[in-house]
Order: sequence, then structure tokens, then C-alpha cells
Amino acid sequence: MRRALWPAVAVAVLFLLVWFALPWLVPLPQDEASAPLTLFDRNGRPLAFLPDRGGDVRSVVRFEELPQALVDAVLVAEDRRFEEHGGVDVLAVVRAAASRVGLAGRASGASTIHGQLAKLMEGSSSPERRTWGNKVRELLQARRMAMCWSREEVLVKYFARLGYGNQCFGPEAASFFYFGKGLRELSLAQCALLAALPNAPSRLNPLKYPERAKARRDWILRRLESERGYSREAVARALEEPVDCSAHRRRPWGEVVAPHVVSRVQRGHDAGSLRCSLDVRLQRQVERIAREEVGKLAGHRVSQAAVVVLDNATGEPLAWLGSVDRGPDAGGLLDGVFSVARSSGSVLKPFVYALALERGHLACEVIPDVPTFFRQPDGIDAPGNYDGRFRGPVPMRDALGSSLNIPVMRVLNELGGGRAFGGVEDLLELLRRLGFSTLDRKADEYGLGLAIGTGNVTLYELARAYAVLARLGSPLPVPPMRPGDFPRLHESVPQPGEPVLSRETCFILLDVLADVRARAATFGLRSPLRLPFRCAVKTGTSSNYRDNWCVGVTKEVTVAVWVGNYDGRAMLNLGGVDGAGPIFHRVMRAVYEGKDALFPLPGFPEPPGSLVQVDVDGRTGRQPAAGVPAEYVRREWCVRSRKPGAAEACDYADDGRVRLDHRYAGWLDLPGALGAGRFVLAGADALAESPRILVPPQNARYMLDPDMPNQGRHVMLKSNLDDARWACDTLKIEMRDGQPVAELQPGVHVIRLVHPSTGKCTAHTIQVGSL
Repeated sequence: MRRALWPAVAVAVLFLLVWFALPWLVPLPQDEASAPLTLFDRNGRPLAFLPDRGGDVRSVVRFEELPQALVDAVLVAEDRRFEEHGGVDVLAVVRAAASRVGLAGRASGASTIHGQLAKLMEGSSSPERRTWGNKVRELLQARRMAMCWSREEVLVKYFARLGYGNQCFGPEAASFFYFGKGLRELSLAQCALLAALPNAPSRLNPLKYPERAKARRDWILRRLESERGYSREAVARALEEPVDCSAHRRRPWGEVVAPHVVSRVQRGHDAGSLRCSLDVRLQRQVERIAREEVGKLAGHRVSQAAVVVLDNATGEPLAWLGSVDRGPDAGGLLDGVFSVARSSGSVLKPFVYALALERGHLACEVIPDVPTFFRQPDGIDAPGNYDGRFRGPVPMRDALGSSLNIPVMRVLNELGGGRAFGGVEDLLELLRRLGFSTLDRKADEYGLGLAIGTGNVTLYELARAYAVLARLGSPLPVPPMRPGDFPRLHESVPQPGEPVLSRETCFILLDVLADVRARAATFGLRSPLRLPFRCAVKTGTSSNYRDNWCVGVTKEVTVAVWVGNYDGRAMLNLGGVDGAGPIFHRVMRAVYEGKDALFPLPGFPEPPGSLVQVDVDGRTGRQPAAGVPAEYVRREWCVRSRKPGAAEACDYADDGRVRLDHRYAGWLDLPGALGAGRFVLAGADALAESPRILVPPQNARYMLDPDMPNQGRHVMLKSNLDDARWACDTLKIEMRDGQPVAELQPGVHVIRLVHPSTGKCTAHTIQVGSL
């Protein structure tokens, strides 16, 4: 009896040695990375599978990213007992051996996923390498894999090495090639088709032999029902689904999403999986929108556009389109977001008014929009507005909203306080703090024209500057990209630095740029700048229509668009609102629309608590006097401690029209002067004894001298009336020894003299500078 047991014991011991000990004598295959370079978006969706030197496109996914339907389909097709065996399916081996010697009927295979992985990793799948020695080695390696690696690790390594035909390796690459979408979006039928292809990628190529591919797919679907418990209804629906692999024709590997970003990645990286800050869904929409809108502008001689969308919370780009046409003849190899600086047109105007607001000016202040001569670096300039018309007294709100040229140049000139191009120096300092690195020349080289386009800027830096406005002055936490960088997704966001502008200034500017009526005079009420939600937006057009800009913000995002030609050719009569505006409009809506929208609802920055709204007369910029018609009264934001002054009787003529000083005389004489009927020149309705200012004389220029007592700030005021009342919105006037004295400050000031009994008034304008 004991002798009869010895053979059984020997077999058992031999089996245990082979099963548990012998596999340790065979090294595991080298686990080399199989994905050279893959770029993912901010949500982990593939943005680009970059081919290796052999032209193969590879992908590696984590186990949790594999759809369960795909795993089940592969198991029923390749290894039905994967969860039960130990790397080598002993029962299948015995059954296969029996079929070969005629002891079993139907022939069957004994391959397992562990064994297939050993072949794939060792490169021994070719017929010339299918020797008995290699087969034994693979069996032992399969067994050792099961002893060393979890089943999830085995599946991840296996899927990464599966070939799906058409130079695709890995299920994610195949999913995007054949279906144009990620694994998580696949249907049951598509999962079954992917599971079918590795069996014979060439013979089952769905692009050439869809019937063969469908037959293998349907066989797998039926096995999912019989062996994995999939419902009959789900399998029936999958069986009815056609084999549709047309996505490869819509977006072949050669047509890369975000090509300029991909090029940046390729220049700095050779291998690995990288994640960028872009959103692939939005990126594809931006590319489609820009391509369609530029196509509509062919008659205006337009070839290119660039678009960038920033996340205002961090400063990270969400979409990045460097050009529409990537052909070298159209300059498409250039990156219009980052690498090309073009004339800014009017898009820097808000920052001129930001300086003014920071220095105490009000958005309701009235600025002369009249024919004006300015000293420029190359001589005297007499600029005009976009439409060639002049509007007389214009509130700052309307001047910015309607993008008028003369008011912004007057403000920039006056901000200099008498210094030659002093306002330009101050503006350059602000713009550089906002990140404009391309504005690297001196102030006298730009001149006052910096406000209307003599400086060149990039779209990326422009977007970041406007994002600071959306953040109410707080700098963007993520630092700006440098040459050679790509838009990375930051795991942790640093704290922002010190504010660049006050919260009050930024909100007032945003409120103006979102005011449809403030821009109506130039752009109308129904332009592409109008969206179904509140959005602050500014356009720009450079001289001779060479550049179109449109940039706008909500609380969540900044969208910036440039349209033009990279070779500098002028477009044909195309302004920013009609060129870049439609792209901006559609992209901004795309951010919020659709089931996969980045943000559920558009928001707008909240006003700081230090701001209040007051009623002002839009003709004077002052709080209205009693009886002013309601059509002239508007609500305006201002700092609680810095409200506009109240209108005085001398501001109005007897018939209710507003009196204007001498600066408007020429404008009132212009034929068809816009809105002239609401105004009258001061003195035209005066009585015989009119108030006259003797000191200071009209257009007097004062210079504060540090060598004089009090720098010469105090000027005694004189008039033809002993008991006249003096007033000035920007200077302090007080009585000293019975005489009125004005305390001078740099800038341009209007000093008014009011008749004590009639209320008639006159005004002189003076300019104060510093030595």
C-alpha cells in the first residue's frame, strides 16, 4: 500500500516544486515603459498621443480607468478563468494536451493573459521564436507573474502592450483612433470591438473588414451574456449597433489638438505622461469656432486667428489656439498667443482710466471729446475717433465704453502733471507690473499714442492683465509662462502677491466695460459683444486694419482673441468688433454651455463695500440740480468718501442747457456736432455785469518749484467782483486774510467763479506741473 502511494507523493512533490519553486529560477520580463509621450488635459482626458520613432502611437492607463465592460470582454475572449488560475490554467493545459493526443474531441487552447503578457514582454510571439524552450520559459514567467503581481497589475501591463492595428497600442490610443473619444465614453459594443481586435489586428481591421470585425465583436457580446451575466436587453442593443470607426477620418493622428501646446511639450520632453491645464472639450470647440469664423472673413483678406482662455482663479490656460491655418505660407507655425507681439489698438485704454481712477478721478467726470492737438515724439498729432466724429463733453464711462481716442489721450496727457510724457511713464510702469514684457521702450518713444496702439503686446500677456481686473486687482497666483514652458496643471496654487490695482478701480472699470449703453454710441446695442449674461469686454483695431482684438472677462474666465495676418498685411475695412468679436462671443458662450460645461453659471465680480451708487447729471458729471430732466440723470459708482460734487446754478443756463467753457467753442461751431443742442457756451447768455476771473488767467501754466516756500503751491484768486463765490472740484480753495487762495496740485483743473446774485458763472482752465 505504501509503495503504491510513493508515485502519487512523488508527483505531488514534483508539482509543488514546479508550481512554487521553479518559477523563481526564471527572471521576470523587463517592465519597460511602453508609452513614449502622452499629453493629458486637466481632467485626465488624452489631448495628444505622440508617435514614437517608428510611427506607433501608444497609451498606458491605470486599472481604475479601464471600463469594466472592456475588461470583461477581454476576459471572455482571451482568458475565461483569469480570476481563478495562478497564471497557468492547469485544467486548460490538460484539456489541450488531451485534445492533441485524441482523448478529447474539440481542440482548445491553454493560453492565459499571464502567458500572453510574457510573450509580449519578451518579444517571443513571432513564429521563429516559438520554440519549446521559449514556451516553457513563458509558462514559468506566467506563473511567477501571478506570484509577484496582482491581477490588476497584470491587466494594466497587458492592456498597455496590446496591438489594435493601424499602429495603435493600448486601448486608450485605439479608442481615440477608431471612435474619437476616451475609454470612459465607450458603449458596450465599442468595448467588445476593442476586445476583438488584438486577436488578429490585420485580419479584423474594422476600416477594411468591418464584417469580420463585427462577427468577432458579436461573438464576444454573446459570451458576455452567457458567461458574465450581462442582460439580454443590453446585449441586444449592442448587437444592433453598427461598426462605426469614422472618427479616424475626422481627426487622424496627423491633426493634433492644441498643436502649438503639443509642440512646446515635444521640445522639452521625450517620454512620460504629462498633464496640462487645457480642457480638451473646450479646446476642440475653440479650434472649430475660430476655423469657421475666419472662413467667413475670407472676403476681408483674413488668414489667421489666435485665442486663449484663462481660468481667473489661477491664471492657467483652459484653451490655447496659436493659429487657425498651420501652413507655413500663412505663418501658421507661429504661436499667436505667446510668440507674436502686435499693435495693441485700443485694448490698453482701460489701464489709462485705471490710473486716473487710482488718483481720485471719477467715472462720471466729463472729458472734452473735441478736435485736439497733441505733442507726440514725431511732431504734432490731431487724432480722430473710430467713426471720425466728436461728441463734446463725454463722461469717462462713455469715453471708455465707446472707445473714444481723444478723451483717453487727454486723460493720459493730464496724468503727467506737466511732465513731458509723464503720464506715459506712469502708464508703462503700471502695464509692466501687470506683466507686459514687450513694452520695453522709453515713454517718449511711444508717446500718448500708447493709449491707442503704438505699443506691441502679446495675446497671452493681454489676457493675464484683464484677468487681474476680473480678480479685482489681485495678481494671478500662477506665474506667467516663459519661453519653452507649456501650460502645466499645477497641483498646488501659490498665494497671489500684493494687489496691482485697488478693488474699487477694477470693479468700476469692469462695470463700464459691461455697460451695453456706454458702448452703444460706437458699437450699437446688438453687436457680438453682447452676451446673454454679464461680461466686461473691450475691442481694439490697429492702424490700417492690421490687427483685430477682443478681450473680455466674467468672474470665472478671461477670453482673448486676435485676428489678422502674420505677415502684417492689412485686412479690408475690418474692425475688432466684426473680426475678433464673433469668435469671442462664441468662445465665451462655449465656456458655459453644454452638459460638459466648465462652469455651471456665469458670474460677475461683486462690488466692494466701499463703493456706492449716486445720481449724476451725465452732461456735467456732478450730482444733478433740482429740476434736471430724468433723461440726463444716471447712476454711477464711486468711492463712498469721494462722491462727485453737487451742481451749481452757474452750471446751467436759464433754459436748462449746460454751460460749457471755452474748450468747447470750436466743437459747438462744428456742423452736426453730436448732442450740441443740450449745451451753450458760457457767457452767451450773460448779463451786463458778468463775472470775470482776473487771476489765474485762462490756460495759465504753473510749475511747482521745490526751491520756493511751499513749492509755490498757493495762488491768490482775483476777480471783478468783491463777493463772488469760487469753486473747483479738484483743488482746495480757502480764505486767507480775507482773500481766496487755491492750493495747487499737479494736473489740469477748472476753477469757476459764480456771481453772488445772478448765479452766472465763468471758468478758467489751468495746468499745474512739477520741476
